[in-house]
This record gives sequence, structure tokens and C-alpha cells, in this order.
Amino acid sequence: MKNLEKVSCIITVSNNYYYLKDAVISLLSQSYNNLEIIIINDGNLLEVRNIIFQIQSKKIKLINSSKIGRGKALNLGIKYSTGKFISILDSDDLAHSKRIEKQIN
Repeated sequence: MKNLEKVSCIITVSNNYYYLKDAVISLLSQSYNNLEIIIINDGNLLEVRNIIFQIQSKKIKLINSSKIGRGKALNLGIKYSTGKFISILDSDDLAHSKRIEKQIN
């Protein structure tokens, strides 16, 4: 499959960061690899920053914000998106390895 169009995957995270690493890894393991992962750290939690720094991927953009709520955090993620398409994943969810590919098709 040709990965022509970039997909921006947005994850907002606040105090529910316990499964964030697994969520991000599930996006990094996608069969469709022309993507960026935008993580909005809603509350600027040190734990979230530590998790993302452990993963170390150039596909990840970490945006730290004050506690603005999920709706505004999603809008902030859209503002920083550079992809043609947007996909949203909750910080405690896992994405099937072909999720983005199937959605693009």
C-alpha cells in the first residue's frame, strides 16, 4: 500500500496517562506509516513528558498546555496537525495495527 497522505493522530492526556505508552506504541506500529502523533499534555504533567521522552520517536509532537479540557485540547491538536487527515485516539486505548490503513481505504 502506498502511504501518500499524512495522517495526524491526536491523543489528549491528563491524569489518565497510565496506558499512554501502550497507546502511542500502537500508533507507531501501524501498517500505514505516513503519520504523526500529536500528544496534548493537558495539565502539563511531568509523568506524561517522561513517558514520551522514553519512547523517542521523531513522529511524536508533544504539546504541553495548562488544564484546558478535552475539547480545547483536541482543537489545539488540530492546530498543530500537518496531515491531510486526522485520527483521534484516547490515551487509554490501543489502535489495531491496520486501523489507519483501513480508515484511509
